[in-house]
Amino acid sequence: MPVARLPMRAVPLVLLAGLSPGLPHCANLFLPRLTIALAIGAYLNVQFPSLDPKWIATGAYLVFMTLNILGVSIAATFELVVTVLAIFELLVFMGVVAPGFGWGHFLKGGWSGHDDFSLTAFA
Repeated sequence: MPVARLPMRAVPLVLLAGLSPGLPHCANLFLPRLTIALAIGAYLNVQFPSLDPKWIATGAYLVFMTLNILGVSIAATFELVVTVLAIFELLVFMGVVAPGFGWGHFLKGGWSGHDDFSLTAFA
C-alpha cells in the first residue's frame, strides 16, 4: 500500500497548523511565572532600593522553577495515592451495594416523580 505524501505547497500549512496553537500554549506556561517574578523584583526594589530588581526577579524565577520541578514528583505521587484509594473505595462500595441493586429500585421515582427517564420532567 503506498504511503500518502503531502504536496510541497501543503507543508507550510501543516507547520502553521501545529505552530499556531503551540506557541500560545508555551507563552501561557512561561509568561505568568515571569510576570510574577518581575512583580516580586519590582516590589522588593521599592522596599529595598539598593537591590537590583532584575536579579531579584531572576532569583524568584529560579526558586519557582525549582519548586515546580520538585513539586511534579510530589504531586504525581500524591495523585497516584489518591487515585488508588478512590478505586479501592469504589470497589468496596460496589461490593456492598451490588447485592441489593435492582433496576426497579433505580428507576423508581425517576426524574420529578416519573417512573421513566423522559424529557417530560423538563417541560
